[in-house]
Amino acid sequence: MSTPTLIGVAAFRGSYTARLIQFGESPEVLVPLLRRIWTDTFGRDTGAMAAALLAHDWWSLAVHPKPRRWDRQPPVPGLGYPVVAQDATVRRGALREDVGGALEWLYLLHLDQRRLVVYEATIHGRWLRHSAHHLDPVEDLSSPGFDGDGIIWFPGSR
Repeated sequence: MSTPTLIGVAAFRGSYTARLIQFGESPEVLVPLLRRIWTDTFGRDTGAMAAALLAHDWWSLAVHPKPRRWDRQPPVPGLGYPVVAQDATVRRGALREDVGGALEWLYLLHLDQRRLVVYEATIHGRWLRHSAHHLDPVEDLSSPGFDGDGIIWFPGSR
């Protein structure tokens, strides 16, 4: 099933630059995959990963993409299956603007923080912050969280 998703880089005051992933995934699947791509393919170089992701629109991302005979373009090793399209362009937008189109997720890299923030499209056509993740999962272990009662807790302390 197609889950149209945008992936890109956060910019100043809620603006972003992004590309389409036609067969994107929910955060439970895509966040660990992006962490693995960041580590295995780009040696934890967030800038290089962002540049590679913004070079194409994508059918899907994969750490070990295999050539498929129906693809007109070979896969990008360590990254996935690019879309070959004349009209594929970098998308520039802002979180406060209408989502526009049949999109479900937006993943934005924050280069200076080595962090990934995930937004979901609402039924009202707006982006709603879903979650934030350090690309290095060890850093998540020291990040506070909130429970349903508004109490701050640290993972492993409950």
